[in-house]
Amino acid sequence: MLVPSDLLESVVFVGVERPDGFDSTGIAYFVSVPATVVPRKVHVYLVTAGHCVRDRDNLVARLNAPGGGTMVDVLPQADRWLWLSDPAAGEHYVDLAAVRWNPQASSGGGYTATPLAMFFDERLVGNEADVGVGVGDEVFTLGLTGVHYAREHDASVVRTGSIAMIPSEPMLVRLEHGPELRMRLYLTELRSSDGLTGSPVFATPRATGGGEPARISLLGTLVGPWDDADGSQIGLAKVLPAQLLKDLLFQEDEVERRREAERQIDGDDDWLAGA
Repeated sequence: MLVPSDLLESVVFVGVERPDGFDSTGIAYFVSVPATVVPRKVHVYLVTAGHCVRDRDNLVARLNAPGGGTMVDVLPQADRWLWLSDPAAGEHYVDLAAVRWNPQASSGGGYTATPLAMFFDERLVGNEADVGVGVGDEVFTLGLTGVHYAREHDASVVRTGSIAMIPSEPMLVRLEHGPELRMRLYLTELRSSDGLTGSPVFATPRATGGGEPARISLLGTLVGPWDDADGSQIGLAKVLPAQLLKDLLFQEDEVERRREAERQIDGDDDWLAGA
């Protein structure tokens, strides 16, 4: 599978700025949502696993700087991020967080955003021979590693694997050291999930329900390894469906905030990117 170059440029490190340097808490990635009032413009969001930013101070994203090297961009504290306030029936918690991003902050680094049109339609999950994705289908996720060319650079790395299990209902998950909470997720087997928390996970559906050709789709967000009943890791990773990210971004209050921002700027704002 050849991974499109624009996807490779959609991930950054997120973490905490400390006196002795940057301390990564995970991976984050850019997605875009079409504007509704301003034609041919999009809103860009930075997305990650919720526990990567929850209760953190001095949050930053580490990006590749124009001309080489890396830089950090200060992020809002956790209470200013977007959280899913009302999960669906049967779910206790959705471990996702997103914050509206100023595209000008990352334009020089060549970063791209995964568009809403690439979000996988969860209704196409199953094991039909010619539609959607199912157990055993291939997936890949994007991470980062620091490399040294002439100057330090964060380079994208690809990890591949497969869908190992599609639970029939939300599963009990122990979130860090807290209580067990029911979460809707897929389980994937990846060659490595270390350091990939918050990364986007992609799949290539065999076809859509409307007979359209298959294309790479955002399956969901990796939120950490799966632990079995005795707490040991068994090589599986938890992936929250892309539908949950869509629910997060399309909460009524957030939709209205986007519309209000568009009405105020009339299409000439640095916070909107070209579609």
